[in-house]
Amino acid sequence: MNVLTVAEQSMLSSLLRKREIESGVHKRISLLMHYYEYGWNKKKIAESHHVGRAVVYQWLKRWEDSGEQRQIWQKAYQDTQISRREYEKYLTSIFRDAPRSGTPRKFDETTIEKIISMAASDPQSLGLPFSRWSEVLLQKELIKRKVVKSISSSQVGRFLKNASNPTSP
Repeated sequence: MNVLTVAEQSMLSSLLRKREIESGVHKRISLLMHYYEYGWNKKKIAESHHVGRAVVYQWLKRWEDSGEQRQIWQKAYQDTQISRREYEKYLTSIFRDAPRSGTPRKFDETTIEKIISMAASDPQSLGLPFSRWSEVLLQKELIKRKVVKSISSSQVGRFLKNASNPTSP
């Protein structure tokens, strides 16, 4: 069985006490600590965390597979080449979900910028007979001007909402 270093144990325990840590990351660190520090078996961990044993195996394997990288990061932290925050960030990255496959993005950043720019413009200055954009009017004009081939008015709304609140995903 792999053992946590003192630095890893200290850092992971500290991360578990943080309020702003993501719940999934917290749960995964917790299951790791139950395995390595408290010697729980995988079945007991799975039951206590309400996950399948395959999930426990997956996250323990991810931790074990990161061993060489962890040593490099730990040494950099101990040699004060990186800050505590950077080291914490690295450790939490091990427990985050991997990117998932899916449909490729339909709109690139340039197109999104054009959509937002048109929404910020005055429709009358473009020779249109109305003074304010609605999502539907903007959608129709974007297609007419060949900014996009197709787009739903709700997608236009999401782009505008995200532009006005850049911290949302």
